[in-house]
Amino acid sequence: MILKLSYTERSFLLFQNQADQSKHCLLALRTSERGRGSGTRLSARRWTSKRLEQTLRGHVSDQNKGNLMRDNGIFFCVDLKSWIFGTIKKVEQGVEWNTAWQETYREIGGKSYESGKKECPMNGTKTLYLLGRINGGNVPYKALPIHTISETYSKNGAYAILAIELLSLDSMVSGNDLWTKVRTRFREETGEEAALSNQGGTTIAYKLWHLGLIAGV
Repeated sequence: MILKLSYTERSFLLFQNQADQSKHCLLALRTSERGRGSGTRLSARRWTSKRLEQTLRGHVSDQNKGNLMRDNGIFFCVDLKSWIFGTIKKVEQGVEWNTAWQETYREIGGKSYESGKKECPMNGTKTLYLLGRINGGNVPYKALPIHTISETYSKNGAYAILAIELLSLDSMVSGNDLWTKVRTRFREETGEEAALSNQGGTTIAYKLWHLGLIAGV
């Protein structure tokens, strides 16, 4: 069964309190395991569930510091690294990016139709990939002005690139503060206003940075 979430629930899962997000994901994963047979999807969910439990146990002391978002690799209740590299593998085999992104999400246990097809993180990650910012992505590094990235690739890609630049200056910045800085830099670089809320590209870049998966830094 595909779970559809409201706008408020999607927003919560994307950029609100990450400790609560992880607990929500863990509860959802445990519930989904009950009464189901064995298989690849179930194994992926159990593996992710175990990782979430380890993450929650290992970062209790960091929770109030806002570090859980930085340290775990969970995004929309699935393992972000598996999602991205599963997508890249399909793209290298000739599958179109958006299709590969959504198919991989479902294959690794994703259940929310809305999360799987959300364009902001999907486009932000695609831009990071095409500009050679993902370690192991097998794409040459490309340096382009932010306004060019925003116009040619995607706004969320521009947000993600700016996030990387800002993290290279201060890797300890919190997720919320990072988005505030990204909005300011985007306005300075393009003369345009950024979105009012974090649309996903910044969160993807933030997590990949702390997973050691950003290239060219």
